[in-house]
Amino acid sequence: MKEWITVKEAAKLRKCTERNILQLIKKNELEARKEGHRWLIRKDSIEKISEKSPNNSELISVLKAELQERNDQIKQLQEELSKVRERSDTIILRLTEHNQQLLEDKRPWYHKLFKRHQ
Repeated sequence: MKEWITVKEAAKLRKCTERNILQLIKKNELEARKEGHRWLIRKDSIEKISEKSPNNSELISVLKAELQERNDQIKQLQEELSKVRERSDTIILRLTEHNQQLLEDKRPWYHKLFKRHQ
């Protein structure tokens, strides 16, 4: 005998959200039928899909590894950004010093342009 359950019951069995169950139905990963405005899912199809899916500890370890990889990437990008800031600060300092020298030079602009020294 086929036992049919609601989306809410399926979500409780699978320990996930109702939205997740509806997505599985849409992907045809669950045997389901629509009765009026609600979906009914075959209970044994929930059990089959639960056997195929990784358990929580496996999933957590995979996610932790991905998170560590992302954190390493963030750290590397922050170091690169710090180096770029140091370079830009150096350039700004040099330009400021150069501008200060130009301001202190009392010669006319055309002498400065053609580098005529008196």
